[in-house]
Amino acid sequence: MNTKRLCQLAVGAALAASSLGAQAIVFGTGLNDIELINRENQYRLGTNCTEVNPCLGAGSGPGAYQLVDPTVGDNVIAGDLFIGVFASRAVSAAGQGTLWNEDNVQAGGVDTFTGYFAQEVKDIANDVSGTIDRILLGSLSVADPFGILLAGEVARAYIDNAGLDNTAYILDSGTVAGVIGQMTSVLPNAFWASLQVGATVGTAAGGVDNDGYLTSQLDISTPGSQLTNGTFFTAWELALLGPAYNAGTLLGINDPNENIKGGDQAGDPGTTVAQNLLGFCPEAVGSYACNDIVGNGQLTVNQSGGPFVFASEDPLQLFQTVPEPGSLALLGAALLGLGAAGRRRRLS
Repeated sequence: MNTKRLCQLAVGAALAASSLGAQAIVFGTGLNDIELINRENQYRLGTNCTEVNPCLGAGSGPGAYQLVDPTVGDNVIAGDLFIGVFASRAVSAAGQGTLWNEDNVQAGGVDTFTGYFAQEVKDIANDVSGTIDRILLGSLSVADPFGILLAGEVARAYIDNAGLDNTAYILDSGTVAGVIGQMTSVLPNAFWASLQVGATVGTAAGGVDNDGYLTSQLDISTPGSQLTNGTFFTAWELALLGPAYNAGTLLGINDPNENIKGGDQAGDPGTTVAQNLLGFCPEAVGSYACNDIVGNGQLTVNQSGGPFVFASEDPLQLFQTVPEPGSLALLGAALLGLGAAGRRRRLS
């Protein structure tokens, strides 16, 4: 390979690396807190809309789905879909302060770390604590009506790149499809990773208990304001990693909120509350509720207007053990390989 061709490849690779914008969001070694704001809607197949569980009519949702009427109490049934978007405002790490925020000057202004989620109601447990009900959620048993998620995924995250460094995310204007498009259909190679709810593995034989969960706790009987004091708990596993993934190797987290789903609950004897409170755990050791990403947040009715009915603030946590090399470091290694290949060809 001649020098001119190598330089052309170097320029092309550099442009590709810059388009990835791998530094648009930064994680630190150790425990990272990701501060998110979320918007979501509750959808139901039109054939499941009834006088008792009413919806807002054809055309209010995607395809055969309709928005569920939020002014009616106890209007949540198995099979409903909660679908929405999220955008990150900041990332901080223990002992390292804020590592990244939406006005990150280093990357040229407003950055975005955004995503999309869709989850299906699996069960509703009424009055688990006074009038508070518990909604158990999971991955979709049907095709994602917005066509974003693959089978088994519950969320997808995206990192902006150089072309979007000065584009602020907008959650509360336009249409649902338009906002989802902004959160997901950015420039090529901005896909970060998809997330899934982990399965309980081998607990009967003393294996690893890495059961993820999606749970909301709220009073759904009060029409219109049923989410004022709602809470949301999640524990996710990384599924498909994208070209923009830069969180390196993650250490499993024992989430103390796991006792909402298991631990001291019947049907999950492999994990105890004491184990959940230990903090971090290698997934290969013992029967622990290890998950790549855990979090909890507050659920409310969206007071900001726009196309989404509900809002939440959902801080997530992940524990990075080995930082991912930057794009330029990877580029340098690749160019060294190209140079070595060229030398070998000249010698032969």
